[in-house]
Amino acid sequence: MRTICTLVVLAACGGGPANPVIDSPVASACSNGCGATYDGTVQCPLCRYAGEPVATMLASSTVALGAGPIIAYVAGGLVLATRGAAWTTEQVTTSIGSGPIHVAVAPDGTPWISYFDTSSKLAIAHRTGATWNIDTLTVSAKDGPLAISADGTPHVAFAGVANSMIGVHVATYNAGSWTVSLVAKTTQIAGSIAIAATGTEVRVAWDDRDVHGLRHATVAGAISVETAVPSVSLYTDQSLAFAIDTAGQSHLVYRAAGDVKHALRAGTTWTIDEVTGVYGTSSVAIAAGGDGKVAAVFSHTNGLSVGFLVDGKWLVQTVVRSCTGGPAEGQFDAAGALQIAHSCNLAGIHLMTQVGLYPDDFASTCNAVAHTLCQEGCSCNPPPSGDCCVHSMGNGFCASPPSYCDVDAVRYVCGDATQDPATLYGCRDAAPSAACAASMPGVEVPASCAGYF
Repeated sequence: MRTICTLVVLAACGGGPANPVIDSPVASACSNGCGATYDGTVQCPLCRYAGEPVATMLASSTVALGAGPIIAYVAGGLVLATRGAAWTTEQVTTSIGSGPIHVAVAPDGTPWISYFDTSSKLAIAHRTGATWNIDTLTVSAKDGPLAISADGTPHVAFAGVANSMIGVHVATYNAGSWTVSLVAKTTQIAGSIAIAATGTEVRVAWDDRDVHGLRHATVAGAISVETAVPSVSLYTDQSLAFAIDTAGQSHLVYRAAGDVKHALRAGTTWTIDEVTGVYGTSSVAIAAGGDGKVAAVFSHTNGLSVGFLVDGKWLVQTVVRSCTGGPAEGQFDAAGALQIAHSCNLAGIHLMTQVGLYPDDFASTCNAVAHTLCQEGCSCNPPPSGDCCVHSMGNGFCASPPSYCDVDAVRYVCGDATQDPATLYGCRDAAPSAACAASMPGVEVPASCAGYF
């Protein structure tokens, strides 16, 4: 059984016809987000994004996004792309191995990148003028997330061995050298790890395999460690993301038990909620904006989705209909617009920037088009097979049981958040004329809908 929430909340969230949508948003409910339903009754407008290609030739699906925006990726070495009037690229180093990369920008504009070199050493690069300076740490680690405090000091967190001790560590750069400090001693090497900074305070979160839970540490002179989420084990080593909002609250987004979940630390109390139940999640990221906005970005078998946290509820929208093979990262720009960098389907690096909202009736139109096509698809292929097939020139899907058809059709029709809404309305007008395919089961969609399949 699959469970995935896409553009709108569907009955049983993974099966059944679409719920009726109320197209009059409540301004207070939707002020900090867009997409899906608010409280199960109010439909907030769907976000619209502008997409732009950054790079086409990749050696790895790894992507890291920083303010500017800047994007680090791997293509014949470690490359940094910077957007000005146009995108410019520069090679940081050719000594790039496998493993995650991270990028952050200091208050003075200096870019910092953490990565693993060809000797599997954790390395940190920063640019001075036109020169890249590279340091390597004498540690054993699998990841090295990066954060920069308000005074411009870079910090790298890692789980592994340093100074002959297994544990969670933070390396801090000061006066031209790195100092490694132990945050928490462990007997097993922790899994996923993440870091964030607020002011001059650094916080670290990690998947602690000694206690089988997520741990959180505040490093501000003294070190304070607490359990954020008990009794949880993450799927993979890059299944945790961390951000701090403008109120100083810690937000963790993580992948566990097939769901994307969120843990919030308000004061000294942790609360846990679900962003969405989603099938086949492969990466998670989180962003906190200067105006109090919080967004989760996650790729999965059936696409790339974004969730906005509004009044304790998550508004979830699929923004790329297919996203295999690549992670994604998100951040808010200076104007408060969400930016998403992704390498979905290994088709290069792309940046999406929120540019506004779709019309209020856009989501309900998505539902209506999907339902119309599925009714035709089911009627063209009646029992005993029971499959509902919708396609164009052989591209499309067959849903079984038929109750899944609306879910899949919504993803195909409205799973691209950069599309022109006029295209959808053209498909809506043509959908009732869809005819059964001559040589395949199901319905062959009209030409106005063909671009979706």
